[in-house]
Amino acid sequence: MRTPKYHIYLTNEERSEVLKSLIDLKNSFGNINLKAKNNLIIE
Repeated sequence: MRTPKYHIYLTNEERSEVLKSLIDLKNSFGNINLKAKNNLIIE
């Protein structure tokens, strides 16, 4: 079965904000993984 595709139409400003948010989210996951590897408490 094929996965449905969704299209979202954004302005340039909205697109920029979404990309920045995704980058921040990715970076926060990286920080959590690093803390977990170092056995630090994650708050």
